Amino acid sequence: MTRAEIREFFFKEGLVLFDDQVCGEFSMDKDLASRNYTAFARASHIPRGLNREDVLRNLRVLTDDGIRNAGVLLFAKDPAKFFPQTFVICAVFQGTGKTKIIDKRRVGGTVLECYTGAMAYLREHLNTEYVIRGGPRQEILELPEEALREAILNALAHRDYRLTDAIQI
Repeated sequence: MTRAEIREFFFKEGLVLFDDQVCGEFSMDKDLASRNYTAFARASHIPRGLNREDVLRNLRVLTDDGIRNAGVLLFAKDPAKFFPQTFVICAVFQGTGKTKIIDKRRVGGTVLECYTGAMAYLREHLNTEYVIRGGPRQEILELPEEALREAILNALAHRDYRLTDAIQI
């Protein structure tokens, strides 16, 4: 077997995970976006005042050898600098074919930015029903928002980031 075949074998068997590999080119000083870490910490209810490096180590995205690929996808200023395929293509087509594009958008950035951008695109393009029952109106998308959220998160979390294809919605 060639080196590439051996490496692919280990990936397929789950013995080597992309997320766990250290990104050697990443510099904590130059490439880490403090705003991305802060937003994550706020959303995760991580107490203020904790040492960022300790938190990243506890999350298992930072090791003595450097930041892991999972950390790059979550906290880099520009994840595409390291992984050009970190984006989602959202499109609306006319009819059932994929030849006439009505609208298309490329959403890039961190995993969180890809998720929020894709969800925003879907909210903009799906039909919304307004239900009024004595209080503030309720807005219901034509597809369950929970199902959309799950589909996008699964696509982002389980994709093979070694491949150059984009996630397509």
